[in-house]
Amino acid sequence: MFRGSSSFVPGYWRFFRRLFSLTFAFFFIANHSFAASPAKSQGEECHLSPKYPGYVSLAAPISSLLEELELLGDPLLKAVSVFHSLERETSDKNDFQLAGGIFLSPKTMERHKNAVIFFDESRELARSLKQNKVKAAVEISTRALNPFEANAVAVKALAPYLEGCGPRLQKLLAYEKLVQTKLKKMKFGNSPYIFFLGEIKKGQRPPELLIVNDGFVKYLKEELLMKTYPGELAYLSWSQKVLRSMRPFLAFGVVEGESKALKIEQVSQGEFNLRMKGILSPGLGQVRFLEAFADSKIVEQVK
Repeated sequence: MFRGSSSFVPGYWRFFRRLFSLTFAFFFIANHSFAASPAKSQGEECHLSPKYPGYVSLAAPISSLLEELELLGDPLLKAVSVFHSLERETSDKNDFQLAGGIFLSPKTMERHKNAVIFFDESRELARSLKQNKVKAAVEISTRALNPFEANAVAVKALAPYLEGCGPRLQKLLAYEKLVQTKLKKMKFGNSPYIFFLGEIKKGQRPPELLIVNDGFVKYLKEELLMKTYPGELAYLSWSQKVLRSMRPFLAFGVVEGESKALKIEQVSQGEFNLRMKGILSPGLGQVRFLEAFADSKIVEQVK
């Protein structure tokens, strides 16, 4: 198949998309964290803006970003979702961790209706927040985004509500660039990499769903040209016929772990489980997984 202009254009577009994202993020952070929210003194600590009575995070990328900025203990942060992969002690405040998004009780909604509530994209939750007259609801959409793009969305959404956080945000951008530099050194070779959503168990049928065009798999596929299961959807049920045609391939079960240290378990020849806290969380959780995945040298060992 001719691969001249048809392969050049997507690569050309991806390059400028990344360049635009990084440039936009830099100027957005500078404008909101320095100009729009000047520090009272040069040494002012990063904190949530007191212009609002409180903040609630029901959005995983926002919770991860708050943790990274060391803001989980900020007195204006009233609650986060109990389902978010946060390793550090969150708070000793009562009712700080909320169970559920669309299942939040009217009483809980009433308690936080004056707060800025960040929530993952959900038509039902958006409707519920509106019905309960929540004054400031910020929807976070990370659908079909890779981890770096998802974190850029979180930064853009949270930055207007921060004061004195410019240096920490710039340090975060520098970290992301470092991770991307590490990733560019990975060479996947010709073997396909198949990522199952869930644990692979020896001698048993693999999990039903594959991660194909979402999160870290999307990044590895599009930016590093890693071969994986074919398809346009974010998640797909696998076909035995298709998998058979792709042999030999490397199979990875992706499992939410209890620690932010990546644990790689070999199930059998060519089959592994990847366990890490935040591995399934869009944004920073998967950025940190990608760094650990690159540092593990697993690709060099098994290809």
